[in-house]
Amino acid sequence: MQRLVDEVAAVGAFYTEARERGLTTFSADVLSTKSRKTLRLTILVSRLEAAPWAKAAGYGWVALDVLAGILMINEVAYDTAWAVRLGGHVLAGVWIVSSSLVSRAWPVTVVGVITGLWLAGYSFVGNVLPESFLRPAGILILVWFALLAIFHRPAEGRAATLSGLPRPATSPPSSRESADGFSGDRH
Repeated sequence: MQRLVDEVAAVGAFYTEARERGLTTFSADVLSTKSRKTLRLTILVSRLEAAPWAKAAGYGWVALDVLAGILMINEVAYDTAWAVRLGGHVLAGVWIVSSSLVSRAWPVTVVGVITGLWLAGYSFVGNVLPESFLRPAGILILVWFALLAIFHRPAEGRAATLSGLPRPATSPPSSRESADGFSGDRH
């Protein structure tokens, strides 16, 4: 988990560098490295507890973030790529808030809810606020990742094998089966 936190910190540094240099001047190598690091977040999405719809939002965030990077590699207009990235931030906010609310550690919950709401909320008002208003969310997400590295523990009692699955319930025989004496296959 610490390695993932370090990689996410590198992604945060990438965003800072991108803003300083201007996103369209980046080489394909730098952006594709960032996309690979973003794809590694899928591991975190799969491991954190959240409802299936929230995990889908997390995967959607990763997909849209990679798409935004590829749009920039191919020199698509900044406004278009930025709109795609903001759409991904809405999904990121949904995933971060929902996975934070089921955390057993209150620091993860508090920072996660603030981060998710900030990310998603900015996406709806980003056309009237400067991008600098999004920077605190970038710092908060790094803090959230660090808190996850410190406090997150896998759910207890969850088995990765079929032996951990509950047995299916057997249904009682129907009234017809019990009336004619057959309780199974008639062949």
